[in-house]
Amino acid sequence: MHMIMVHEQLTKNLKKGETLIRAVRRDALAEIRPFGFAILLIVLDFFFLTLLIKQGTWGILAFIAVGVVAVVVGLRACVEWRLNALLITNERIVHVYQKGFFTRMVAETTYGRVTDVRSTVQGVRQTMFGLGCIEVQTAGEGTNLTIDGVRHPSQVQALLTSILRTSHEQRDSSLTAQELVEALTKAKKELGADAFNELLTRVARNDDPRDRE
Repeated sequence: MHMIMVHEQLTKNLKKGETLIRAVRRDALAEIRPFGFAILLIVLDFFFLTLLIKQGTWGILAFIAVGVVAVVVGLRACVEWRLNALLITNERIVHVYQKGFFTRMVAETTYGRVTDVRSTVQGVRQTMFGLGCIEVQTAGEGTNLTIDGVRHPSQVQALLTSILRTSHEQRDSSLTAQELVEALTKAKKELGADAFNELLTRVARNDDPRDRE
């Protein structure tokens, strides 16, 4: 049930007809510090339980307060871990950045604006556990899309590079609707309306097999 809710939270950022290829998330080991801090608080809370009870009401309140803090820290780390993601679709790349319980930022870029994809592994911990950072560099003044703590970042880089190569090949081999309109408008202006219409008529006749018979 939890996984279904997480999937719905991420896929609601997709457009109609858009297909999700892969959701790249931070590995659980990337959140080891907040998770570890929450566990440490719980252990210490129960370790000093007897001593706190002897303090009476204030001791019991302190025990409850520490427990609440531990739960909140753990839940926050869990939310950030599950909802921070880089969504790779057939049309674009979407970065969902979750900070705490109530702050979410969404940035995106199309494949035509991507200039480079980099994977970086730094430090002993990342090297030991195969974690790293993925950075999608974009053209213009837009912010690069970055997510760290990703397991096997070189594999994600290879996937994005493959998608970019295919996207560039498709874009180079065919005109977009806007480019086609611009080309036709320019040709009509240079040739004149009469010559342009005559050219279209000839093309239509050549493409019609009944006219060739």
